[in-house]
Amino acid sequence: SAHDDFADRPDFMKALGLLPPYSVGDVEQAYADKLDRLPKDGNDAEQTREALQGAYGSALDFARFRESRRNWMGGHVERYTARQATINRIVELGGSYVLQDADRYLWAYGQDFAEIMRQLVRVELNRSAVSDADLDCLADERLASEIVVLVLRNSAVTDAGLSRIRHLKKLRCLDLLNTRISNKSFETLSSLPHLEWLQLHGTRVGFWTRRRLRSRMTRLAIAEEEQSTAPAVYESAYEHAQLTERIAALQ
Repeated sequence: SAHDDFADRPDFMKALGLLPPYSVGDVEQAYADKLDRLPKDGNDAEQTREALQGAYGSALDFARFRESRRNWMGGHVERYTARQATINRIVELGGSYVLQDADRYLWAYGQDFAEIMRQLVRVELNRSAVSDADLDCLADERLASEIVVLVLRNSAVTDAGLSRIRHLKKLRCLDLLNTRISNKSFETLSSLPHLEWLQLHGTRVGFWTRRRLRSRMTRLAIAEEEQSTAPAVYESAYEHAQLTERIAALQ
């Protein structure tokens, strides 16, 4: 029978006569049905009622956990799908990207799910053919908390295009070398709360705007030379993203 096929299911689910998959609604309905069929009087009835209530409590906790875990996993799968679409578009544009190392997720999620958990931490779209419209590939809000390094050097991105990345609130390093960015991007740049390093050489961002940025963003370092990159900051950005995910996994 079907019940024999699921003989290893939890005892509290057996007591309620439930087969997987288990939902909170199924548990509540099964408990109500069993309760209605119990005899009203006698010691046996009271003991049976207590046992049923115990099974119901355990089954309800179990079903809630399973549903919550399923919803949690489903959300990450959706995010993974969005991430892959973004990566595909980055590759089409001739760019490159960095994903976190999957190894650090293995202890918590296992081999298959570790791959889904990897965040997209660095994006490079540093080709002259990259335009404002191409930044739409970074528009998915589900990735707003992932990207910490963005390199747009030598691209055709303008102030209008840069405004499309204002949702990247975890961005810490932004390379705009030789782009068409001007003073008009002050509000966009100052709206990035975690920005720590900014390359503006070869742009139209003037002295006073740079001074205003430094004044408003006290942790911000602005590169003044073409050859300047920030490898130490890049590295710390990756470590920061990894630490954030590790803490979240423990909560």
